[in-house]
Amino acid sequence: MDWKIFLSNLKDSAVRDLFWSVASPSPINCNVNTDLFFPEDLQQQLVLDHLDYFEALDANPTPLHLFLELHLNNKRLGYIFEALLFYFFRTSPHVLVLLANEQVIVDKQTLGEVDFIIEYKHNIYHIETSVKYYLNATQEEQFNYWIGSSGNDDLKGKVDKVVTKQIPVAHHPQIAEKVGFPYTSFLWLKGKFYSNKHLPDWKNSVSEFGTFMTYNQFLETYREKTTQMYFVLDRPAWMSDLVLPSQKLVCTWHELKLRIKEQEKNQKALHLGIFENGSYQTLFLITDKVNQLLTAKQ
Repeated sequence: MDWKIFLSNLKDSAVRDLFWSVASPSPINCNVNTDLFFPEDLQQQLVLDHLDYFEALDANPTPLHLFLELHLNNKRLGYIFEALLFYFFRTSPHVLVLLANEQVIVDKQTLGEVDFIIEYKHNIYHIETSVKYYLNATQEEQFNYWIGSSGNDDLKGKVDKVVTKQIPVAHHPQIAEKVGFPYTSFLWLKGKFYSNKHLPDWKNSVSEFGTFMTYNQFLETYREKTTQMYFVLDRPAWMSDLVLPSQKLVCTWHELKLRIKEQEKNQKALHLGIFENGSYQTLFLITDKVNQLLTAKQ
């Protein structure tokens, strides 16, 4: 099943984002660490079991819209991503949610929170969710060379946090007692990675990596062309719009230059979609400061 073709047939943007959150491939090949990343074959089976579910939800997306309006006080991408998965697991006819957003509190101190513990096909899984966008300007493959667009985090830090903190919290006696059965922990990682020089050996072969530029490099390289169409991908349009952009995100060259000026002033990155000659690609535009952090790794 080609998940991109299925996504392109969905009409509702929230349903497309939900499908992307479930069906899009992780940037990292799960075989790199089979004890950490959610197995690809299990994800594919989960998707196949829910094709009718997504088609029905797309025909009547109102329950999803109401859920998101009610539960999304925080509009950060990570919270939206987790809320979409919460809705999916809760409403799935094939998944049973045993615990969700369960805190571990010892002596009035919160040790952490468990994202999800679910039962699927008679097995129990603990799932920690994460949606990430990392960039690398080097030939190095180690996770610490993959840096977030703000320059404040990296892939190694995220993986270390899951392994040393989040998974141990999920196996705390408080959680184990509530579940009552053995369970396996996995990281449910989605997003897109960007590299201008090297594709790592651990790259998922079915995941598309992109490229990045500074704002100045972009303005020097690109010019206004009638053959090009630009899409400004503001969060939460960092999910399904990476594959199939909404027409409401289209901007003119003049509007794009104004937005670039604003983003540079605020020292923020910009996710850009470019459609030309029947092909769609995404490009990450970053500040000189973040570019210096990336190049310093070389």
